[in-house]
Amino acid sequence: MSGGARLLTVAELLSEPNKRVRGPDRVPIGVVNIPATRPLEWGVLVYSAAPPDIEAAGDASIEELHAAPPADGVGVAVQYGTDDGVRRWVNGAAQAAAPADMSDPKSLADFLQWGMRAVPARRYAVVLGGHGGGYLGAVSSMDRRRLMRPQEMAAALAASGCRPAVLAFNTCLMAQAEIAAELAPVADLLVASQAREEGVGMPLGAWLGDVAPDGTPREVARALVDASAETPARTPEMSAIDLKQAERLKSALDEVGRAILAAPDTRGAIREILEGLPSFHDRPWDRPLTDMKDLRAFSASLRALPSLRDAAERLRATLDDAVIARTGEGGGLSAWLPAASLSASHGELGRAAEARWHDGALARGAWGEAVRFLTE
Repeated sequence: MSGGARLLTVAELLSEPNKRVRGPDRVPIGVVNIPATRPLEWGVLVYSAAPPDIEAAGDASIEELHAAPPADGVGVAVQYGTDDGVRRWVNGAAQAAAPADMSDPKSLADFLQWGMRAVPARRYAVVLGGHGGGYLGAVSSMDRRRLMRPQEMAAALAASGCRPAVLAFNTCLMAQAEIAAELAPVADLLVASQAREEGVGMPLGAWLGDVAPDGTPREVARALVDASAETPARTPEMSAIDLKQAERLKSALDEVGRAILAAPDTRGAIREILEGLPSFHDRPWDRPLTDMKDLRAFSASLRALPSLRDAAERLRATLDDAVIARTGEGGGLSAWLPAASLSASHGELGRAAEARWHDGALARGAWGEAVRFLTE
């Protein structure tokens, strides 16, 4: 959600020192004792942070959520953080809540454990709301100086014992291959936007009314994409992604990477392709956000290069299987696709942004090597 506010600047996104975050051991929280009886079919756990610049949008989102009671067999637990503090609800009823830094993965893990106790269910959909910056993270602190990184989200989910059947981002720019790669070990389906969300963002209230107690995870994920299609000004470029395809997607990108490295004379042509791809972020100076571009468009353009045609076609086929629902003009999944070094345009901040990307799961292989080659 954005509420008309500007996106975080690169300086804000990278103000926290670059540090390596891998594995659930970074969030030392005990496993929750889930009741043996699970009376509900679906539990929806909403964790949303609204700094002052988007607090009005956040308030409106919570109001929409409370105004639309879920169907029988579906329960809702919410934690909502603003500059005034943290509030919790269970099925619309206010609950006690302790102060918390919403950008802290320990806070997320604690909420998930509490939410599973409050709303015991067979399956869970988890919604993370607030600011988003693609592979740099989502759910900001109130001073907008920190985002929870994807690796930290994965660690919090693992530590909490909650594996969402559907994990949704009510934020900007999180329908990315990088996000899928980090969260595939801890969730089944991802619903997010390739673009910037506006105002209230996802129509969570309308979606709750469409969550059938006997709905499958794919049906629930598609229902959120369908509901978002009814609010295109708020939620453009929404998609649902099968995270079981994440490893195959990484392999397809690694194959593209190997083909690029085997044909170094194509570097200039590939850079031209990358420069020509439209961005989902309309501020060309604000890298790396403007480098987050559509993977399907990228694969289609690569087919013009004979040495890359086969690898590009396999990437397209993998995207067909990974994206199970989408709205808008995009292909459903973006990736960081830079045509030039970030350090050249942003100095130390650029180097920090590049370091964060290369610290991610998607970068560990031939695709990461190819990105280095293309931006040298």
